[in-house]
Amino acid sequence: MKGHVDEVLRTLTNFQDKGRSNSSLYLFGYGDGGQGPTEDMLERLNRMKDIDGLPKVKMATPDEFFTEVEANDSKKLCHWMGELYLEIHNGTYTTQAETKKFNRFCELLMREVEIFSSLSLAESVARNVGPNAFKYPAEEIRRLWKSVLLNQFHDVLPGSSINLVYKDAVVLYKDVVDSSSPLLTKALQTLVQTQTSGDAKAIPLVANSCSWKRTKVVEISADQLTAALVNRATEPPVTQQDFTGKTLVITSAPSVGFAPLEPLSSLVNPVTVEKLSNGNIRLQNGLIEAVVDDCGRLTELRFPGSKKNAVAPGLYGNQLVLFDDVPLYWDAWDVMDYHLETRRPVEDVFEKAKIVLEGPLRASVEVSLKISDASYVKQLIVLDAHSPCLAFNTEVHWHENHKFLKVEFPVNVVAALATYEIQYGYLQRPTHFNTSWDWARFEVCGHKWADLSEYDWGVAVLNDSKYGWSCINNILRLSLLRSPKAPDEAADMGIQKFTYAVMPHKGVFQDAGVIQEAYNLNCPLRIDSFVLPDTSAVSRSFVEVDSPSVIFEALKLAEDAENVLVGRFYEAYGGHTTANIRFGFPVKNVKLCNLLENPIAEAVITFCPTSKSVEISFSPFQIISLLISI
Repeated sequence: MKGHVDEVLRTLTNFQDKGRSNSSLYLFGYGDGGQGPTEDMLERLNRMKDIDGLPKVKMATPDEFFTEVEANDSKKLCHWMGELYLEIHNGTYTTQAETKKFNRFCELLMREVEIFSSLSLAESVARNVGPNAFKYPAEEIRRLWKSVLLNQFHDVLPGSSINLVYKDAVVLYKDVVDSSSPLLTKALQTLVQTQTSGDAKAIPLVANSCSWKRTKVVEISADQLTAALVNRATEPPVTQQDFTGKTLVITSAPSVGFAPLEPLSSLVNPVTVEKLSNGNIRLQNGLIEAVVDDCGRLTELRFPGSKKNAVAPGLYGNQLVLFDDVPLYWDAWDVMDYHLETRRPVEDVFEKAKIVLEGPLRASVEVSLKISDASYVKQLIVLDAHSPCLAFNTEVHWHENHKFLKVEFPVNVVAALATYEIQYGYLQRPTHFNTSWDWARFEVCGHKWADLSEYDWGVAVLNDSKYGWSCINNILRLSLLRSPKAPDEAADMGIQKFTYAVMPHKGVFQDAGVIQEAYNLNCPLRIDSFVLPDTSAVSRSFVEVDSPSVIFEALKLAEDAENVLVGRFYEAYGGHTTANIRFGFPVKNVKLCNLLENPIAEAVITFCPTSKSVEISFSPFQIISLLISI
């Protein structure tokens, strides 16, 4: 728009809310990286401010425009419920898989750096240790976040930049990883050192950044196992060697805190794996039971003792499928609906499924499949003790041209809607093509999980780095890799590694813990060995939330206040709830604030200094931020 009369008149003609509002927004200037408005444009628009036959034109900021519309017309305007789905560029959910994997990993790594650095600061302030106090690395954290956010620019993270951009992006991401890891280690070391006294010993500790207690199988070194068994008076722990030489144990960690590594000495339901007479392989752990064929495809997925198979009759779960992917216009940006007509199952076996780990803590099955003459995939199908999920650790050697790789899970349910995680909540989208709007959503965006359920039963698929999904009828698909040739002809070429998992559940996905398991997959327990003054390290939980629907998402230093932290929580289930939040570190006061960290004067919450807790009511998907004085 250059401020011409015909443009202003066309803007008025195209305005869809005549009768509801007398104001519309006219944007002008050279956009999309250009230089904005020119002197000629400003002069033309100034002359049009009050001319008969033309709408009155005045200069204003967006804030002034929306304030005026809100004050005068808001009750008359139409309201939209749900997402405004962009019906193009849905290939950007998948293109440039390495960038998307780095993005997810770095976002969650920075989250943990902020959480444990904030806790270390709170403990240090309370102890008043003077010059030896922990210094919150605010500037370094800000620098690293800027690198992560720079790569979320609209052509980098979507996968629609040139090759040189992705070389630069990897450098930035690796710097975030390399620089964040020592920050996290230092924060954890400061936390645990403040808890003990005595002779110095090296003790392995388990750290958990999620707001629920976790019991998981973890990989440790032989030295860490030896250190964990010092002064152990109980029975020997259950251990297992994996094929990489690591020792597997199962241990627990409290909510948002740490505990000494204490491997469990017994299992109620150890993992078992067996080869059946028909050549298929069964894995089970007391929570779920799965059967895979020679190709690594699921033929059965059920709860032990149940006759109900989560895999649709006559079909296979974990079915890798290849599609032709030739968009009409924008190679890296778009995937067209007609690609669905080119489905080809990946069934050419390089190496048949074979058992590589037999329990009792972890059972694994390995399989390799040929995708084409140029590409192949190797999978490790893993079932852990105490896990309700069957995981697929996947390595793809990808050298394709305009192909699209997905994985299918045909689910034995009937549902009109599938549920997809988005940031701080979820969306439900149709599984049918009743209307053109439904048809346009043949490829959609989601984050760590998606779920397809009917009454009292369903199946969720989780992942550690993917964002593209589709669900048609009862077939839930996760998009894995694309191979566009413009603007980066090398997009996604090479070795790609990622993990996804399938989780059958009873009841609704909220009560089954799907959201928590997705966090568990993306935020694994952290094992570190620290030199401590006492071998009897104390277990600590720093944040506890009594409502499972409220997720603790962030803890950071306030931007403009001294000795004040910002905690962020959100309601994840889509309902009203009241949560009691207890802090396990010294807290003086708690206030509600907005996302800009400004206190909300009219909001009153009661902080109990004795229990260091606060009770807060949440509405569906509400994000609540707290100013926590330490």
